[in-house]
Amino acid sequence: QGTSAHPPHHEAAPHVALPGPSTDGGGAAEAVPATRAPEPVHTVQALAPTGGSAAHVADLVSGPVELVAAVRRLVRDMVVVATLEDAEDLVAAHPELTAVTGEGDLLSAHFAHGGSAGAPSLLEVQASVDEAAAELAGLAVRCTELAEAQRLAAGRRTESAALVEELGERRRAAERERAGVAQQLGRLAGQARGAAGEAERMDASAARAQEALERATEEAEELAERLLVAEEAAGDGADDEPDTGVRDRLAADGANARQTEMEARLQVRTHEERVKAL
Repeated sequence: QGTSAHPPHHEAAPHVALPGPSTDGGGAAEAVPATRAPEPVHTVQALAPTGGSAAHVADLVSGPVELVAAVRRLVRDMVVVATLEDAEDLVAAHPELTAVTGEGDLLSAHFAHGGSAGAPSLLEVQASVDEAAAELAGLAVRCTELAEAQRLAAGRRTESAALVEELGERRRAAERERAGVAQQLGRLAGQARGAAGEAERMDASAARAQEALERATEEAEELAERLLVAEEAAGDGADDEPDTGVRDRLAADGANARQTEMEARLQVRTHEERVKAL
């Protein structure tokens, strides 16, 4: 930026005394300027020391007559230049002026403000406002939807918690039932082992009964042969006195053999039925 310089010094304007209030009841004099110092006049050539174009803003103002004078009074120290470099040169040469560029840059000896040729227009600002309002409305609808979704999720969470509790109770009941079944299986396993032992004992008893049956059968056959021999001998010696003791003994042995055979058969049949029942 260009170095700032103090504006040219003008002699103080004379003042006149006007009556005013005082503490002692009298009038005190208040100093006011009687006349205003003359404003410096700059020509366009003087405002463009480097050969650039420059123009007073007041010369570019147009409008109603009753307003133009006031506006020109407000912008009397503003000059329009082409570039920011021209503004720096102008302020360096005339620190009392304010330079304005076509891009909207404002530069003086005491402040600087950046501008932009692409500043948004009123329509663009209104469009941005409408877009923001539409986005806000969409966000409000989205918030309502999310609140409803949150409410539904809370309901589902409550239902899920109740279902979890119910499933937990079912699981505990199933565990208790499984424990009961395990105990019952233990008892049945013990009974099965006992039945297996009983079956083994029955098999051994059946084997012994079968052996006894075979022995009784052999003994019965032997006694039958002896009885047949005795009867033949008795037929040959019919005139001789038969020995009743031998006959009675053989008859008793035959009866005993038949009884033993019958008992053995019954015992074998009983063991077979018990084994089938197991």
